[in-house]
Amino acid sequence: MTREHGWRLARFACLVFALTAFWYGPALFGLSVESARIWFATAHLVGPLLAAALCVLAALRSEGGDRVVWFSFAAGSALYTGANALFVTNTLTGQAVAFPSLAEAAFFAMGGCFAFGMSKYSSRSLRITSVQIYNFLLIYCALFIACLFLLHFDIKHSVLGPAQTAVAYLYPALWFSVLAFGILSLIFFDHGKRSFPLFLLVIGIAAEAVADFWYVRAIMNGTYTPGGMTLLLWLSTTGLVALAAAEHLALIRRAGLTQSALRRRTDAGIAQAALPGIVIAIFMLSGSLSGAFGRNWEYVAFSSVLGLIFAAVAALREYAVIRSHEALRTEAEESREEVSLSRRRLAAVLESTSDAVVVFDRSMRVEYFNENAVSALEGVGAPGLGASFTEIFPETSFPGALVRFRSAQSRQEPMEYDALLSGPDRWLSINGYPSNGGLSIFFRDVTEQRTARERMAHLAHHDPMTGLANRMKFSEELQRCVSLETPVSVLLIDLDNFKDMNDTLGHPLGDAVLVEIGRRLQQLMRPGNLAARLGGDEFAMLIFGQQDRIALGAIAERVLARISAPIALPNQTVRVTASMGIAMDDVANRAELVRTADIALYEAKRDNRGTYRFFDGAMEIRLRERTAIIADLTAALGNNEFVVHYQPLYELASHRICGFEALLRWTHPVRGLVSPEVFIPIAEDTGLIHQIGAWVLRTACTAAADWPADVRIAVNLSPRQFRDLGLPTMVARVLEETGLRPNRLELEVTEAALLDDSGSNLDIFAQLNRMGIRIALDDFGTGYSALSYLQKFPFAKLKIDRSFITGLPDSESSMAIVSAICSMAHALSIRVTAEGVETRDQFDWLQTRCNEIQGYLISRPVPAGRIPDLLAGKR
Repeated sequence: MTREHGWRLARFACLVFALTAFWYGPALFGLSVESARIWFATAHLVGPLLAAALCVLAALRSEGGDRVVWFSFAAGSALYTGANALFVTNTLTGQAVAFPSLAEAAFFAMGGCFAFGMSKYSSRSLRITSVQIYNFLLIYCALFIACLFLLHFDIKHSVLGPAQTAVAYLYPALWFSVLAFGILSLIFFDHGKRSFPLFLLVIGIAAEAVADFWYVRAIMNGTYTPGGMTLLLWLSTTGLVALAAAEHLALIRRAGLTQSALRRRTDAGIAQAALPGIVIAIFMLSGSLSGAFGRNWEYVAFSSVLGLIFAAVAALREYAVIRSHEALRTEAEESREEVSLSRRRLAAVLESTSDAVVVFDRSMRVEYFNENAVSALEGVGAPGLGASFTEIFPETSFPGALVRFRSAQSRQEPMEYDALLSGPDRWLSINGYPSNGGLSIFFRDVTEQRTARERMAHLAHHDPMTGLANRMKFSEELQRCVSLETPVSVLLIDLDNFKDMNDTLGHPLGDAVLVEIGRRLQQLMRPGNLAARLGGDEFAMLIFGQQDRIALGAIAERVLARISAPIALPNQTVRVTASMGIAMDDVANRAELVRTADIALYEAKRDNRGTYRFFDGAMEIRLRERTAIIADLTAALGNNEFVVHYQPLYELASHRICGFEALLRWTHPVRGLVSPEVFIPIAEDTGLIHQIGAWVLRTACTAAADWPADVRIAVNLSPRQFRDLGLPTMVARVLEETGLRPNRLELEVTEAALLDDSGSNLDIFAQLNRMGIRIALDDFGTGYSALSYLQKFPFAKLKIDRSFITGLPDSESSMAIVSAICSMAHALSIRVTAEGVETRDQFDWLQTRCNEIQGYLISRPVPAGRIPDLLAGKR
């Protein structure tokens, strides 16, 4: 015996023990009549109450139709408990038990609940079908008449009134009908593991039907007394219902019982067809047993056999009719199979496609959909056969879709469009193909493709680093303004010295600075205006609408102030300044706004970085002049337009010329002599200074190589040259080519070359020093004059700027400054040269304070051919 059977036997033993205790308890305990009545009353209440509780528990742990079944049995048991409570209360209080009373209504309602439960036990659907109603009415009417036959004697001699007798008569008919439902369910369907609980329910209802039959006979005859066999049978009913609920719970706990389809028995068709014949058999059997055909048992047996034969014949006839109908249905199904097969083939193709497909008939009702449609419309529509168009494509999610497709259907033309679904946002590409039979809709999720296209379009028009518009977007918007004649102003922004910062910080941190600048510009943009990054450290803004200088100036000041605010980077904070050029809207030259803004930007950077300038015509003239100079300067080397002049350096201690400073001169064939103050800054900005400076150095060294060995040559280096890491290599190559000893070469630099306080300029300085080249600090006193330079860089000479020499010896401040510079330099063992000495008084005052002088008093700059005369003492 398995463990399952052991537990089942134990539960049944508990039921038998309880019924035995109920039956023999009063005698065993020697209870009085009153105590026995209380004993029976308690059992009358506890039994159905326990059954109701177990049925509720079974319902809560079940699913679908099973839950409804057990709730029905729980409701019936609860009604049973309530009706018994009324009956017991009247009995124990000695009140007359009225019949019928409210308890009868509860008993009949209980029968209805059990009938519903029995009918649903054989069905997974919650809907009561017309066949179920038909079968119940047929069985109830048959049993009603059968009870009339069997109880006709009791009805005839009933001590109850007509109404009371009619109510009592309905009891057995009702419960025998419920019993018949249960028996038919066992016959027609294979319930699998659920069969045993149903069997217990059928036995319990049988006990209820028999007990009610005896109870009705007793009250009609006036012989009913509470207790006895009827009460035992009633308690057996509640006990068996409770046991059935316990068995159902055991099945759930043991096997995880879930909802499944009922399997109809193979012989159920004959049994169902025999149902009308069985009804007739019940009539004849009940009539025979009641003596309607006489009390002769041969007549009774004959009528019973005749009824069974009649039932069998009726069953065979009904079964033949059913089979005939089934054959006709089979033929009809086979005739539709070819059509269905073609549809299935089409469905297979549609299921295999990656598109979602919904097919509507002419009335816009769904006649086909595939699984992709269910997935694509999840949370939006509910595909289902027969569903309307708006149930699949609701107006809230697909506005105007119904109108679109009805229009396409009326025109019989295909259509296509994209629809945006919200929550989360999705794009569907929808295609409709109308036909005479309806409308086929194919759609697919194109969110990724559309997002990719939008991303590509965004990247094509936006800077990937800052997220601002790029040059293409900027140009398109400006061209749109030109085409539509829309007023617009252009602001070009360039970060000052950003290349140096980028080289110092490194490109990752430099990029972080650009990103932050882009973010700040975006925050400053008012709706409708445009901020763009044109490339590198160059940004731009388009301000739409008519603007005056005051408004644009205020915008420029806000932008420059915001850019110059400190930028927090990892482990450091930096500040960036910017220059801005502004081109106001010009109807006549709107297409030239970028060019004119660029001219204004150049002026801002040339005049004073960190500011802005508005474009005016004079700027363009200056720019053209500058452009022409650049072109001429580029050709000057090749055309031999440059020449080097030399100005002597006079040593005061030895009263002789100790060296010369090489000074570049440019004689243009048209412009004539061009001042170095004009072309040197341009050469510095354009980078031509490297070529020109190398030429000057080579020319000067070549000339100096022919001078006496104690005469030095001084050559100026621009800040851009001094920051060139290849400078030491270039100088060494020139010295080697010209044969000039390094100790005869003196390189002059200004403080501007030292402003980049990085390791590179120190390294260049050290390399030149190691080569034996002397380095002089030119124009000392005119820049920052930071004494830290004198600590970091081992200068061989300081050259005092001519602006301090001009006031000598009359200016006390000039004398004080020059004296201080000389004292400090001598204390650091640095030689001092005074520039711009033009008078004898200046010479006399400086004679005891400086090491060297330079100026027109000694000699103006002269060509190389005049140097031998100067060295010979000839002026």
